[in-house]
Amino acid sequence: MSCRLTSSSIVEQDVDRFTQHVYKDPETGCEMPYNLYLPKDYDPNKSYPLVFFVADASANINNTKTPLFQGNGATVWTEPEEQAKHPCIVLAPQYTQDLVQSIGMMTTDENVWTPGLTLLQSPSSMSRSVSSPPRARR
Repeated sequence: MSCRLTSSSIVEQDVDRFTQHVYKDPETGCEMPYNLYLPKDYDPNKSYPLVFFVADASANINNTKTPLFQGNGATVWTEPEEQAKHPCIVLAPQYTQDLVQSIGMMTTDENVWTPGLTLLQSPSSMSRSVSSPPRARR
């Protein structure tokens, strides 16, 4: 069995395929940064599958790009070979430490979701603007 190591430049290349944006919940005013990947020849008149990747709780730090380098659950879908077979939009929100501390992100002992977990009722609340994506925030 062989093992292949990759350099950090490859990881950076994967991460750089995404643009960063911020979703502001109209009800709570809470802001959640997210990473968005659009296919290379994105056509707003065409429908694409949406891959919605949420990193585990170890990624809850104040770095928008963390879900992109904590594993490869989001970036694997943006590889040129994968996009050639399955062009798709990839959305990876970042539950920052500040957001977790301000509104909570866990369920209660009664298994009731906290406001943090209900902030996004569906991925479509972030992806509605994909036809004209917001400008990247870096």
